Amino acid sequence: MNSATPLIKAFRINAIISGAMLGSLFLYAVIVEVFRYRHVTPPFSMPSLLENLRLVFVFLSFAVYFMINFFRKRILVKQLEDTPEVLIRKLSMAHLISLALAELPAVFGLLLFLLSGISRDYYLLMVLSIALFYIYFPRYSFWEAWSKVNEAQSG
Repeated sequence: MNSATPLIKAFRINAIISGAMLGSLFLYAVIVEVFRYRHVTPPFSMPSLLENLRLVFVFLSFAVYFMINFFRKRILVKQLEDTPEVLIRKLSMAHLISLALAELPAVFGLLLFLLSGISRDYYLLMVLSIALFYIYFPRYSFWEAWSKVNEAQSG
């Protein structure tokens, strides 16, 4: 008999999805290494364009932290009519959007690698993605505390 509360069920689902999203960063690393091993020639030979693109992607990667906080604050706003189910959905949505955004630096790094052939680009931005995953990975203690505070405000 499964006696898990809706909060626990939602948390477990989010933790599984989050783990899969984190795993995708390492799948990207496998792609990078396969391309390096096979000596795939990058399509671009315009260093100045790549350098500008690298700067844009690094800037956007660091901006992701602020984007995540912006969206989390907007999503997690408590409305008077919010039921516990709505609160759980908001919490789930906030975490999934946070982690989807946290994956962006690694995606930018993968794009840079595919365009330039420089694996360092991927690995540096992957580290930033992993740091963002560490910060925003769902923690049950946070979910429980947030849920209690918001339910107390409702009642």
